[in-house]
Amino acid sequence: ASFDCFIILDFQVTSGANVKTAEIIEFPWVVFDIPTQRTVDEKQILIRPEETKALSEECMRDTGILDHMLEGACSLKFSVETFDDYVTRSIVGCNKRFCIVTWDELTLKNHLWSDTKSKGIKVPSHFHQFLDLSVEFNKFYPQGDIYDVHDMAERMGLGFDRAIKGGLQICRAISGILSRMVSEGSQFTSIKTIPADYDPAHDAVAFRGLLARRTSPILPPP
Repeated sequence: ASFDCFIILDFQVTSGANVKTAEIIEFPWVVFDIPTQRTVDEKQILIRPEETKALSEECMRDTGILDHMLEGACSLKFSVETFDDYVTRSIVGCNKRFCIVTWDELTLKNHLWSDTKSKGIKVPSHFHQFLDLSVEFNKFYPQGDIYDVHDMAERMGLGFDRAIKGGLQICRAISGILSRMVSEGSQFTSIKTIPADYDPAHDAVAFRGLLARRTSPILPPP
């Protein structure tokens, strides 16, 4: 695939395993410029959940986000519109070809699409196509088990501290992984498309995958 840049996303949500009630509380992105193999922009938006009145101890431990950090935070609708405006103005408006990159397909399908659907928010066209990094990584480096981004970074010797929490930090780590993959010749062909009528509530396979990935490694495709 031929792109000028990747836009890396990694949402943090209120409740880990229960995708039906999870609300996005962090919406970060990092822009990775492919020709120069470096990060050229980044942004982090904290989001005030509508249904979750207080974050659980598990959520705060896993995300690094505390209740007081969300006081005065913006809505998910505002965050989606801000991202849409950024892409339209700073990427498409500059005639750059781009693709969203996520750790896996569930980042969009079971976090963004579920939360926007429950809140009646329209998903912009930018989110319909993305690169699945877990698939691409295991095609390019097929040896060994990969559970998460930390495993990818360790495999490459990038030294990403597992104690570091938060979506923006994960996006930064993915940028470093992409830089190494570009320099080593990855063609980035693991592009997936989400149909316009996609309904996460009816995607039983994706839901089972969300639960399975917490205890099982991401294995290379057969």
